[in-house]
Amino acid sequence: MAMGRIRKITLSLLAILLLPIISFAAEQNLHSEISIGYHAVGTDDSMTRVAEYQTTDSSAHAKARFYGNVGKNFFDISASYWDDDENSASADVDLSRIFRVRLDYSEFIHRLDHDELYRHYIKKSTTLANPDFKIPIGVNSNSTDPTPDCYAFKSYPDYDDIVAFETHGPKAFRYTDLDVNKNYMIRRDLTKIHSELQLPFFPNVIVHGDYSYETKKGHRQVMTMTHCASCHIVSHSKRIDQTTQIWAVGATFKAGILTVDYTYRMKQFYRDHDAVYNFYELSHRPPLWDPIYGGEIHPNPEGTFGNRLNFQYDTLRFARVPETDKHTHTIKARLDLPYSTTVTGMYVYSKTKDKDRTEELRDDLELEYESYMGRITTGFIKHLTLTVGAKYYTIDSDDAHVKDLGPAPNPSEGNWTYEGYLAATPDIDFSYDRKSVADRDVTEIDASLNYHFNTYLSVRLGYRIKTVDRDHGLQYWENRAALTDAYNDEAINNSPGIVPADYKLDEYDYGDPTIQTVDAAVYFYPMANLNGWVSFTYEHNDDPFEYPHAKGEKYKAIETALSPNFCLHKDTCQCPADCDPTCDPHSEECVCVHGASNLAGASNYADFFVPLNRIEEGTNQPTDKYEIKASFNWSPTTNTAISPSFSYTNEDNDDTPWEREAYTAGVSLWWAPTHKINVTLAYNYFHEKTTTDYWFSFFNG
Repeated sequence: MAMGRIRKITLSLLAILLLPIISFAAEQNLHSEISIGYHAVGTDDSMTRVAEYQTTDSSAHAKARFYGNVGKNFFDISASYWDDDENSASADVDLSRIFRVRLDYSEFIHRLDHDELYRHYIKKSTTLANPDFKIPIGVNSNSTDPTPDCYAFKSYPDYDDIVAFETHGPKAFRYTDLDVNKNYMIRRDLTKIHSELQLPFFPNVIVHGDYSYETKKGHRQVMTMTHCASCHIVSHSKRIDQTTQIWAVGATFKAGILTVDYTYRMKQFYRDHDAVYNFYELSHRPPLWDPIYGGEIHPNPEGTFGNRLNFQYDTLRFARVPETDKHTHTIKARLDLPYSTTVTGMYVYSKTKDKDRTEELRDDLELEYESYMGRITTGFIKHLTLTVGAKYYTIDSDDAHVKDLGPAPNPSEGNWTYEGYLAATPDIDFSYDRKSVADRDVTEIDASLNYHFNTYLSVRLGYRIKTVDRDHGLQYWENRAALTDAYNDEAINNSPGIVPADYKLDEYDYGDPTIQTVDAAVYFYPMANLNGWVSFTYEHNDDPFEYPHAKGEKYKAIETALSPNFCLHKDTCQCPADCDPTCDPHSEECVCVHGASNLAGASNYADFFVPLNRIEEGTNQPTDKYEIKASFNWSPTTNTAISPSFSYTNEDNDDTPWEREAYTAGVSLWWAPTHKINVTLAYNYFHEKTTTDYWFSFFNG
C-alpha cells in the first residue's frame, strides 16, 4: 500500500471522527495558533557533519495548531512546514475517554558520506626498487615494515638491507569510484498510529493497537574488493528503496495493585531494490593472456600466482540486504505496594526470519531472543529511594553453512573448470557449519540509591555489572603437520590455514567480558531560581569484544620459530642486531618488529606475515571509560532563563593504543518580553578526537 494512500485514509478517518465533535451543540472550547517565520542557513564544512539530518535551504517556515474540546470530546491537530524536505504533522482525538487515537507523521533527509578512495594520491610503484607509494612493504625472508617514524629507510639505495620494498614486481593500488562527486542521501517518511479502546462496561481492560509505516528512498555508497585482496577497491552507488511496517495489538488489565499488559508485535521489512553487482575483469597478474599461446586467453601452467585468484571475468552481487519478518511477544506486570514500593517484571520472546532463500539454503535463517527482567523500587526509609534490578537474556541464531574447498595447485589446462578443480583436489574440503557469533547469554544486575538530605540537596549512587557469555568464537581450521620438523612443534600446532595436512576445526575467543559501571550524581536547589546537577560515571570492561586474528596471539609463537625479530630505535631507526624475544612492542624507546618469515613469497606467506604485524589492531572498544556531565539553570527574573551545560568523555584500551576523547559545552538563553512572545538563543560546541595505531597490508602479487 502506497504511503500517500495510507495518509489519505488515516486523515479521512480522523475527519469523520471530528465531524460529530464540532457539530455537537455542547460546551465548546476551540483554539487555533499560527506562526510564520523565515530561516537562513549557512555552512562552511561538510554537510554530512554539520547537517546530517537537516536541510540547508533558506526559506519561509510555518506552524499551525487547532485544538479544543466539545463536551467530553477532545482533539488536538498540528502541522509544521520547514521546507520541502522536512515536515511533520500530528492529530490527537479523544472520544469521551472511550476511544483515543493519535497520528504522527514526519519526513526528513539523512545525508551520507562519500569516500573519495584516495583518488588524489599516488597509487602505484613503477619500478622494482623505487616505490613511490607511501607505505613500504617488506617481503623477503629478512625484511620488515619499519615504524612510521623511520622514513630514513625509504631512500633507495641508502636503506638498510633488512628492508625491501619490491621483490615481486611493480604493484598497482587501484581505487575506482564509479560515481565521483555524487551526494548520497536518504529520504525518510514515517507514519505512526496509536489507538486505545476502554469500554465502560469493562473499565479494567484497555485494548490498544499500534501501526507504523516507514519508507527510506535514495542512494548510498557501497564498496567491494576485487581479486586477491585490497589491491583494487571499487565504489558503487546503491539505490535504496526500503519499507518497514509494524503492527502491534494488545491489552492492559488493571485490578487494584496489579497491572498486567500483553502485546504482540509483527515487524516486516521489504526492499524494492536489487543487490549491487560488480564485474570482476580478467586478471593479467597472474598472466592469462600469454604470448606462448599466440595471445589467446589461456591459463599459463607456469604462472606463479595462478592459484591465488578467487574470482575473475564474471559478475558477483554484494551489499545484499535481506527481507525479514520479526514476531515479538511481550508480557509486563507491575505491583504497587505500600511505602512507595513498586515491583515490575517483564518477559520478551522474539523470532526473526531471513526470508531470502538461496538454492543451497532452502530453509529460512532464524534468530531467537528471550529475556527476563525484574526490578523493585522502594522508599520504605525516609528520604531514601532504593532500586534493585536484574535482567537475563539469551540469543540463539542459526548456523550458516560455509562451502570452502581450500587452495588448488598451480592451474593447468585441464583443471580451470569447477569439475577440474575438484578432480585436482579430491581430498581438500574445508566446508563446515559456521557457528553464529550472535549466540550468547547475558546477565545484568544493577542497584542505585537516591538520598534526599533536604529540599536543597540530593545524592544518587549507582552500580551495574554485566557479564557476556558467548557460545562461539571465530572458527578456523587448525593444522597439525603442515611444516617440517625443523620448526617449533608448538608454533606449528597453532598455525591456521596451511595446506596440506590433517586439520581440525577450532575456535578463537571473541571475548567474554564482565563490564562494571559506577556512577554518582549530585542534585542541588540552593535557591528557588537556581538548580543544577553534576554526575560522574566510570565503566571498566575486562575483555572487550575483539577480532582474534588481529590480536595474533597464537602467531607470536609462529614468528619466533620462523623469522627473526628486529629492534628499531624510534628516533635513529638503527637496527644493530636481532631483537631480544622479550622486546616490549609498547616501549617508549624501541619497537620490536617482525620479519616476513622464510615462507615469504610462497602462496601461504600471508598466513604468517600479515597477522604478525597486526597485534595492535584488536578492538576499538574501551577498557576504561570516564564521563563527567553538568547542567545548571538560573532564572534571574520571571521572564528570563540561562542554562549552561558541559560534558567530558575519555575512553581508552589497555591492550591497544586506541583512545577517544570528547567534550561538549553549550548555553541557552530564554527571554519572554510578553505573554505571547518568547525568544530562545542557543550555542553548542562539540569536540571529538580518536587516535589509534594500526597495521594494514596489501597483497604482494
